[in-house]
Amino acid sequence: MNLYYELLQYPVFSMKEVNALYSSERTARAALEKLLKKNMVVKIRNKLYTCVSGENGGPVANKFQIASAITPLSIMELSIRFIMRFMSVLRHVSMILNLMDTHIIISESR
Repeated sequence: MNLYYELLQYPVFSMKEVNALYSSERTARAALEKLLKKNMVVKIRNKLYTCVSGENGGPVANKFQIASAITPLSIMELSIRFIMRFMSVLRHVSMILNLMDTHIIISESR
């Protein structure tokens, strides 16, 4: 079994995924260390890794996948809620501006 090709299935992975592929945690750690020394895997932060692409030498994971793995889901949900609230406010402002524009047109016709 080639660990590198197995790990390519995961854009960002931890020791949990590596341990699942081996019977022993010690063997899994040693195999991952070999890949790190060969620069086939890059450490993103503690206990978080991504494979290096053989085509361009860059990480397999993109910025969003790395951020999703680092950032807790609740923070991302909070950001989405903030954006949705902002869009709701924009809709209300747009409706108010349309009403004001209609009022000005009605006033001018007198």
